[in-house]
Amino acid sequence: MTSTLLLLAFAVLAGFVGPRLLGRSRWPQRSPRLGVAAWLVLSGSSAFSGLLAVTTVAVPLSVAGHGLADWWRACLGELRHYYGDASLTVAGLAAIAAATVVGRLAYSAVSHLRAVARVRRRHQTSLALLSAETAALVVLPHPVPAAYCVPGRPGRIIVTDSAMRALEPDQVDAVLAHERAHLTGRHALLVGTATVLERTFGALAPVFGRSRREVATLVEMIADDAAARACPASRVAEAVLILADGTTPMSALAASGSDMLQRLRRLATPPRPLGWIRTSATLTTLAVGVALPLTVAAVPVVAAVVVATCAHPTHD
Repeated sequence: MTSTLLLLAFAVLAGFVGPRLLGRSRWPQRSPRLGVAAWLVLSGSSAFSGLLAVTTVAVPLSVAGHGLADWWRACLGELRHYYGDASLTVAGLAAIAAATVVGRLAYSAVSHLRAVARVRRRHQTSLALLSAETAALVVLPHPVPAAYCVPGRPGRIIVTDSAMRALEPDQVDAVLAHERAHLTGRHALLVGTATVLERTFGALAPVFGRSRREVATLVEMIADDAAARACPASRVAEAVLILADGTTPMSALAASGSDMLQRLRRLATPPRPLGWIRTSATLTTLAVGVALPLTVAAVPVVAAVVVATCAHPTHD
């Protein structure tokens, strides 16, 4: 029961307190890659801790035995000890809840992947009809300046001819570097992971919706940094504004509104890189966030196995 309460407490802290603290921090904009990791760890740890907590209610983690029959008898004994006559009902409801959560997570992941694949397939078909090019870069005739990438195998960058005319050569290089960074960094997968977590657990805690929004913005900042290595940041900001109205259904990674303002401010005044001390401390915190739920769940199991081994030593 102690493990269950600790896991629930961690899930609540990560789900409600964590996004407030991380959302107020400015360091993710200084190190957007680390920021993406922080938001995904925070939301993933909250979901995983909650699922582990429900699982420990269904099967107390302190049970252990030397055979399947012993294990089941120990389970029933522990359940009756904790829940009395309602043990089987409580355990059954917890098991149903855990199975429902896992099923919903699997359904959200599969449905998201199918939707993304369907859109990409339709877009690739359209490209085949509009252009015979098979290169990684395709320039399409269109009156609206736009640039975006289509992840897949192979990944392709699409730029309209009006964008090529509206942008200077160095800005074109910056835009291509921006889209290339999305492809090589697998940013669609990162945003997709946050989206699946939001669809599955979004109604339970605010961390999941906030995580999806923040990850979408931070991957744009990562790509902006790649673009700023191709030409000055001020020129990248001009290109962002030129292409701001040219979004398409496939440019799901493009930010707008307040996200766009954050990006423009960051390009206007590039932040100082995060120092190695701050980076090391953040990585350590993230590692603890990943390991803590596993440790809380594993300690009773290890202890029970040790006790069972000592009580029934093996003889050669």
